[in-house]
Amino acid sequence: MAETTSSRPNLSECPRIHLLVGMLVLLILVFLVIQFLYWREENNSEANFYKIRPGMTMKEVQEILGRATSSPSASNDGSTVLTWNLNDGSTISVWFHSNGKATSKYWNHPEIRIERSLGDIFRDLLRKLGL
Repeated sequence: MAETTSSRPNLSECPRIHLLVGMLVLLILVFLVIQFLYWREENNSEANFYKIRPGMTMKEVQEILGRATSSPSASNDGSTVLTWNLNDGSTISVWFHSNGKATSKYWNHPEIRIERSLGDIFRDLLRKLGL
């Protein structure tokens, strides 16, 4: 009896296939991590907004929301407004009485949500990591 041999290489012995599968798995994992971080940031913004209470100091509010994205603006009655511009296009504004205590807050949600590309999400992630 004649033995037949196959000229086809065994896939488990092909290092290129392993490399391609590994790279594909790595890309999928990076994508999922970026999506998770983006989802977590959005949900934390809403949760943090509801943590703000009247009577909090500017320092307490900034510990929750982080550093304001605009410099404080003062009004005629001596109150001050701090504003945070969020990645989804919405803004959070908190008003402080002249004694430095929060009096009110407002979250301005955009009417039309602009979806961010994967590149935008990746750039934001690199910026947060300080790169």
